[in-house]
Amino acid sequence: VLLGCLVWSVYTGMLMFDMLVTFFVLLALLGLRDAWVRGGARAWIQVGAAIGLGALAKGPVVLLAPLTVAVFTPWWGNRRPDRRWWLGFAGALAIAHVIALSWALPAARAGGEAYGSAILFSQTEERMVHSFAHPRPWWWYLPMLPVLLFPYSVWPPLWRSAVRLLRPRAADSGMRFCLAWTLPVLAALSSISGKQPHYLLPLVPGFALLAARLL
Repeated sequence: VLLGCLVWSVYTGMLMFDMLVTFFVLLALLGLRDAWVRGGARAWIQVGAAIGLGALAKGPVVLLAPLTVAVFTPWWGNRRPDRRWWLGFAGALAIAHVIALSWALPAARAGGEAYGSAILFSQTEERMVHSFAHPRPWWWYLPMLPVLLFPYSVWPPLWRSAVRLLRPRAADSGMRFCLAWTLPVLAALSSISGKQPHYLLPLVPGFALLAARLL
């Protein structure tokens, strides 16, 4: 399903940061799932390392999917997480910050005040609020989705299967995990000023898993 999506087949052949970010997002989400199912420090170290390395690849956008999945854990995990879960997630974020700042702080010091301010603050702020490149309206991704997810966006068997999601409690834990991964992040990316089709790449594997489960 993933290889058949138009957006995936186009961008997998390109050298872009977004495919690297997608890899680290998937690595972090796998770590979150392992932490929930099996527990242990190793899973949280994986989450923290993935977020930190993803931040080095393209900034804090890598945090969106792991953060929303963690926040919606009571929904997809079928029970309320205890204090150890949130302490583990906080520890993972601390690891991510150490990894990201181990490059950012020396780079800011070496590059001077203007460069340091740009990489630590202004670039992220300008992308989110008033993008200096690719500013789009909030709804811009919505008409793009049928194109990006072609041919599945116009494939009747998938949509007939998707009707089942309208039934109460139709989605199992794995489907709710993918919905917590894709829908809130799509809303967050829509609220950010700068938009490009490849910014949605980290969401496409979640769609593929949902589509495969429905079919």
